[in-house]
Amino acid sequence: MKKIAALIFTVIFSAVLLCGCNDDEKEKSVAYEDFEYGTTVRQILNGNIDLYFDGRFLTDEEMNAVSDYFYAIETGDLELFKSVQPEYYAEALEKHNGSSLENYLNDAKNDIVKATGENFKFVSIEATDCGDSSADEGIADIIDMLNDMYKEYKAETTFEETVKDSKFILANMTVTVGETEYTYSDKLVYIFNCGDDIYILS
Repeated sequence: MKKIAALIFTVIFSAVLLCGCNDDEKEKSVAYEDFEYGTTVRQILNGNIDLYFDGRFLTDEEMNAVSDYFYAIETGDLELFKSVQPEYYAEALEKHNGSSLENYLNDAKNDIVKATGENFKFVSIEATDCGDSSADEGIADIIDMLNDMYKEYKAETTFEETVKDSKFILANMTVTVGETEYTYSDKLVYIFNCGDDIYILS
């Protein structure tokens, strides 16, 4: 009788332990969307520049716009560069700084040439981190600046009213010149998703 009672107690005690373990596991489980940035990696390898990023935080369209921005710098493609710049930005740049968007593009290219050499090529961009205005006050500052530009040019809306999502990324960028490879780490890039248009500032 004692052996039977002991056996029953052991089975009940084991069941309690098992239930307790399951509860702990539930408490420790984390939803997929709550994992920190970089837990998953998406790749786009069929464009001008290979792209690596966490697709839960960044869209393909946003990263393709980042690619267009840097590919335009590499190739000196002014029209492509304009396509990822906010409306009125080019006009304001020329009016206030006495410099055209073309000069701005050339200066950006020359900065890379000085560091790497002629005929450089962007090989890959890896977005290693991503955040919003709560983590970078620069986003709010840029929006305020563009709001002023929109007001100056008497736009029907403010820039802020057109923005559906704004964020920044830190990017590791691989550049080659011939067989020599260079890496730019933690390049800060701002992304403003306005629906049909995505603007990049860096």
